[in-house]
Amino acid sequence: MTMPTLTDIHCHLSFPEFDADREQVIERLREAGVGLLIDPGTCAESSRRSIGLAGRYDFIYANVGLHPSEVTAPPTPEMYEELETLARSEKVVGIGEIGLDYHWPDYHPEAQQEAFREMLRMAARLDLPVVIHCRDAWSDTLRILSEEHTPALRGAMHCFSGDLEMARRCI
Repeated sequence: MTMPTLTDIHCHLSFPEFDADREQVIERLREAGVGLLIDPGTCAESSRRSIGLAGRYDFIYANVGLHPSEVTAPPTPEMYEELETLARSEKVVGIGEIGLDYHWPDYHPEAQQEAFREMLRMAARLDLPVVIHCRDAWSDTLRILSEEHTPALRGAMHCFSGDLEMARRCI
């Protein structure tokens, strides 16, 4: 019997929490039939780690992102430039994890919205799919997607907690 090839489009194996047993986790993934894995970045530092991990394995790829919880102030132009440079790396296949998260009491909606818009524009410039994180921010997420929409925009909704109607609107 042949094991089906599985794909994990969103894991955080490059996070420090996996430092102690990352190699064993990756080995178990392979044994379980995972043939493609995408490790998303949440800031410049984690995006660099994702790219580094992807460089060590032929079946692992990276996304470059700016997670909303990392956005406590408007990012600088230099930060966006660094992220775009990273996104041009050979094993980068998407922009993410990006989006809006209004769940936590100390969130920064204006800064998150600005970062989300810029990362969507970056994805469009580089013709890369996006991985969108949305929690307790449906109205703003859908509005920004509508305002920033380009014909080539594609990707996945992550941390999706909406209903069927929200799913239809995302499509």
